[in-house]
Amino acid sequence: MVELLYKYKYLIVVIVGVALAFVAYQLWFVGNNEDLLKSQTQLSPAYVASERIIALLNDLRTLDLGDELFRDPVFQSLDNFEKELVPETVGRDNPFAPSSGVL
Repeated sequence: MVELLYKYKYLIVVIVGVALAFVAYQLWFVGNNEDLLKSQTQLSPAYVASERIIALLNDLRTLDLGDELFRDPVFQSLDNFEKELVPETVGRDNPFAPSSGVL
């Protein structure tokens, strides 16, 4: 066994050196995975916009609209321009059926 180690000592040194170089590269250049995770979990613009909309809707829930507006004299002085809708006659039961001789 010892003879085998002496015979392949240069090969073993190269393999150990490559392994140490790989570990050093991983620690030195790649660093920890937190930077990698931060870059991968950037929020999309659609997600950010939806979160803003939800926050605004939650803010609207807290609004308290009193009835002071409806008791205001300016609101009371507004004129009603409402027009009454007159019911109109309904057309044929089946508009796609052939007409009864009227052309």
